[in-house]
Order: sequence, then structure tokens, then C-alpha cells
Amino acid sequence: VPATSRTNRLSYGSVLLPLFKNRATLALFTASLADLEADFSVGDGLLCVGPEGSVNMPGAGERCVLDLLDPQNSDVPVQYFGQQVSYQLKSRFSGAGFGYRLGDRWSLGASIGLAEATLDAIAAIETVASGTRFQESTMDDDDLMWSAGVLYRDDRWGFGASYRSKATFDIDSVEFDDVNEKTLNGEFAVPDRASVGLSYFAGDHWVLAAEVAQVGYSEVLAGLPVFDLSVDEADIEYRMDDVTEYHLGAEYTTFVDRRGWSVRFGWWRDQTHLPFVDESFSDPRGDEQDAIRAQESFIRAPLDDSIDHFTVGLGLSSGVVRLDLAYDWTDEAGSDFLISGVLYF
Repeated sequence: VPATSRTNRLSYGSVLLPLFKNRATLALFTASLADLEADFSVGDGLLCVGPEGSVNMPGAGERCVLDLLDPQNSDVPVQYFGQQVSYQLKSRFSGAGFGYRLGDRWSLGASIGLAEATLDAIAAIETVASGTRFQESTMDDDDLMWSAGVLYRDDRWGFGASYRSKATFDIDSVEFDDVNEKTLNGEFAVPDRASVGLSYFAGDHWVLAAEVAQVGYSEVLAGLPVFDLSVDEADIEYRMDDVTEYHLGAEYTTFVDRRGWSVRFGWWRDQTHLPFVDESFSDPRGDEQDAIRAQESFIRAPLDDSIDHFTVGLGLSSGVVRLDLAYDWTDEAGSDFLISGVLYF
């Protein structure tokens, strides 16, 4: 069943003050790190566990293989249970930044601020053994974040490098049914990000740019416990991999003394960074722990899909007010539309 969602929010705002005859800039800012809200359900299903631990999911109208002459070649049907999930996650980063121009070509910058995060989530899972099992998670915490960067530019070339630290937040969870209750406390992390970029100024109007960024998504689940009693008993670990993002862009501009317009085109690749399970097992047909490990490894197998984003943008400036419009389109994950403005005073 297709799912749709739409979010409108103020994602970024700042005030910049020039200092030391425009050699330095002080900035006060606030930025949205996450603003997600979802309510969805996943239905029950059936897995077929076959000889030598093979696992497959039968298609519509199909059944698991049954070999009456040689039961060892038969599949064992294993039912997995769907769930209904509802959550709301918000995170914001607010602080101050400082930039300093060392000379005509080199500039340095850094920022520090407070990252805040809140989460309210609940999941309901129907099971045969214990009826409905619930998982509730709440988070209301903050942590310091910082960033630093360097920028170089000459007549034709530009170079930049930056790093943003991670932030961790305490998360409190409880899993319960009519019989059992278990507390699962841990940490949720916003990953760090390191990037390097190169730009080429092809004449007075064109700029070509490329960036490579490394995002530490493996830190997101490092402090989180497993949110399922049966999975916990089978000693299963959810994982996320670090990813490398690639960005390319081009801009044509006619700005003179803050007046004029520009048009931009870009592309970037969003590599898969969903949680997955990659656990070993021997014979899940005769061992309950192996059956759970086989089931989770099949249902939550790592995905190797990446999403290509294509972007266009338009900038207009009157010298006092600057307006920028941007559109990010993907075939798989929907689109984003951004409006931003700058007021010079």
C-alpha cells in the first residue's frame, strides 16, 4: 500500500553581524535536524524455512513446500506478526557561529550550540502467545554539537572542508503485554558528518562544484537496545552502515553588487542507511533461536538501493532582499521544495 506524507516547517534561520571591517562574521542561528511524524501498519506474513536453513517468502496463493516422501526436504512455515506504529520525532539545533577571513584566499569558521530532541512513539504487535504486545518510547533530551570548517578560493578554484559532531540523547522505552514488562533504556544519536568539496569558477558567470560527504549512520543504533523480547532472547543486533554521499552542481549567475539573478542545477546520491539484521544461523527448523535469527535476517535484510536526487534552483536579488527557490526531486522518495530569503541591513 503506498504511503504519503507532507511536512511544512521553518528549517533554518539566522542573523549575521559583520565585525572587524568585514573580516569576521558572528552568526546566531537555529536549524531543524528532524521533524517526522508517521502512523502506519504492517500486516502479518508467512515465511518458509527450508533445508539447510534457506528462507523464502511465498507469493500470493503459494504455500510452503511439503515433501511427504522425505520430510527433511519439507519447508517449515513460520508466521511473523505485523505491527501498528505511531511516532513523532523532532530535533532542533540552535547556537552561534564565527567566521574569520585570514586573507584574500583563506577563511575559517566554527559553531557551537545546543541540540534538542523529543520523541513519542508506540508500536502494537499482535502475537499468538501473549496477545497484543506494546512498545512505548519517549525522549526529551539535549546535547552540545559543534562544527568547524575551512575555505580556500583563488581566481579559478575553490576548496572547502567541514566537520559536524554527533549528538546523543537518552531514550526511555518499555515493552509490555498482559504478562511481562521490560524496560529498555539507551541512547539515540544524530550522526556526525565530514565533507570535502571542490569548485571551479569557469569565467565570470559559471561555477561548477563537487562534494563528498561521509555520514556516520552506524552511530545511530549503537546505544539502542533491541525493541523486541523474542529478538532480544535470540541475541540479535540491528545495524546501520556509514554512507558516502556524492554531490554535483552547477550555477550560472549575473550578480553584481548583490543585484541580479542565478540559476542552479544539481544531483546527489542518497545511499541506503536503513536498519538491518545480518545474523548467522544453522538450522532454524529445529531450533527456536535459529528460527528467530533466520526470520529477522530475511525480513530485515540489508538493502542495496540508493536514491538519486535531482535539484534545480533560482535566486533573485534586489540588493536589499534576496529570494532563493529550490526543488529536490526523486523518483522513489518524493520531492522537497525550499523557499529561503536574505535581508541585508
